[in-house]
Amino acid sequence: MSELSPSDQIHYTFNAIAYLYHGWFRYPGNRKPKYPGVKRDDGRLSLIYFDKFVNLACRLFTELYRLTDSDSISSDDDHNGIFRLLPPFERLPGKHGDGYGILNGSERRPYYFKDIIYDLVGEQIPCPFVLDPPDAPDRYNTIVELAEIKTDGADYIKAFNSLEKTILTTISAAIKRLGPSEIRALGIHDNDKMSIMQIRKEFNDSKQHISKIRNCVKEGSCFEYHAQQLLEYATEAVLKAIENKQDHQTGYKILEEEFNGSDLLEEAFSICQKPTLQVWNDSLEIKQLSYDAEILLTISKCIRAIAYFSKWPSVRTKNESRESKKYIDFLNEGYKTLPKIIPLNDFPKMDHMFEGKTNQLSKQAKECVFGLLSEALTKGDKKSAWKQLSLLENPLPG
Repeated sequence: MSELSPSDQIHYTFNAIAYLYHGWFRYPGNRKPKYPGVKRDDGRLSLIYFDKFVNLACRLFTELYRLTDSDSISSDDDHNGIFRLLPPFERLPGKHGDGYGILNGSERRPYYFKDIIYDLVGEQIPCPFVLDPPDAPDRYNTIVELAEIKTDGADYIKAFNSLEKTILTTISAAIKRLGPSEIRALGIHDNDKMSIMQIRKEFNDSKQHISKIRNCVKEGSCFEYHAQQLLEYATEAVLKAIENKQDHQTGYKILEEEFNGSDLLEEAFSICQKPTLQVWNDSLEIKQLSYDAEILLTISKCIRAIAYFSKWPSVRTKNESRESKKYIDFLNEGYKTLPKIIPLNDFPKMDHMFEGKTNQLSKQAKECVFGLLSEALTKGDKKSAWKQLSLLENPLPG
């Protein structure tokens, strides 16, 4: 049905997203800040957040296209009754969540929206976006900016038909009110099935680093990199299982309010974005994943702290830097929490954790680390979840 060629679809999709991003960038009103204590964001999104901005937009565009791709829709000769944007991208798995892109080349390598921006700019092909810094498309904190700050954002969609302009104006009015964390939550969590899959992916992907930490400890080699990776996966599991829920709820309410009155948008939104209580449906599976995620995070903090003090013996007794204090807090959290969950009879304090002033762990510390890693391997595992689920459903007395 669409009158747009594949190359036109790329051009139109980029311009539609640029129009929405321009509105978000120029919005003068209040919205939820990215970090606690910060009054507001600076109107720019890093790659992680921009990726979810694209997810949200592309899901809406796809459903709007499907809803008007029908012989029953009356339209003028210029297709003013049809929403023609069908993003020529597919939903692809990424390190910490799905993103829209294409499978590129004979190897079918995932080629995400950010990669397309990077190549277009590098080949000096007109693109409404640029990266800052321009040579780091894989850094999580790379910023996506508009190549040109237009006085009137409507210039991006001047070639669009009347229905598309009306719909995009309404989407812009809604999405510009979302804070970065709300964009991220909505971009990740569109329904309960996909959310559970993405939470489980964090657990599954963490296991390779758990195995490598174990090997490093056996060999007496540095395991800081793998400990940091484990901490990142655990942090993402907690975000997806627990912390994103509040941002999803407030963000969903904003979009629902703004789309009220547009039958087409209301229907598209109801198809591609389920309400918060359906995404976090209070099932035993969600409860179990939330419980596991919090334990994995505490374990990973301890492992990360041990890796840090193993690498830097000089700071074990002089905890003056912000970084060393952070890792002491990680250990203290473990001392307080983990013995209630894991049978760790001899969780060593700092003065018994290493062989003197070397970077080698003591026998007691190694046994503790192996115990923590064994417990970490069970997290997010359906096969070992039934006992936990039973306890969650029927807590023990006292």
